[in-house]
Amino acid sequence: MTEAEAYAAELAEYRREWIMRCIEHVFALCESPIEKKMLRALLSYSMAFPTGIGDGYMVFHDGFGGVTSWLSREEALTDPAWIVTPQAPVLTYRADFLVENAHGRIVVECDGHDFHERTKAQASHDRRRDRRMQAAGFVVMRFTGSDIHRDAERCAREVWECLAAKGREARGAA
Repeated sequence: MTEAEAYAAELAEYRREWIMRCIEHVFALCESPIEKKMLRALLSYSMAFPTGIGDGYMVFHDGFGGVTSWLSREEALTDPAWIVTPQAPVLTYRADFLVENAHGRIVVECDGHDFHERTKAQASHDRRRDRRMQAAGFVVMRFTGSDIHRDAERCAREVWECLAAKGREARGAA
């Protein structure tokens, strides 16, 4: 092995270990199996590489950018970067995920049967919460536990397609 190959292998191992720490960090924030399944699908579908980590969120870029160990939200919200935040504070609520970039903010809710829509009051609360977040400029996407178990990748694709559409709208308006 040449000196350059040895150095490249060392960098690759460092990056692999760093990525594993980032992923372990955000997976630990998930509160249910369906949230973990959705997070895995969001990360897999995006085909992106983590490039930064903050307090409870990860930053991603397409391609293999340089590793940045810590980014503020303001630094992270640059086109084409995006942030995935499990258990994100949104208004007075906590969203299962907030997926955002410079062009849009999508609240992703993973509705397991145990906590959502078992009663009319729960359904009413979820709808009122959705309306408040939408009025504040968030897109709200709800997926049932059955949706996620059946095809988490399809759910993730819907999220990324929505975020991509927001980017196209913003570039078209510029």
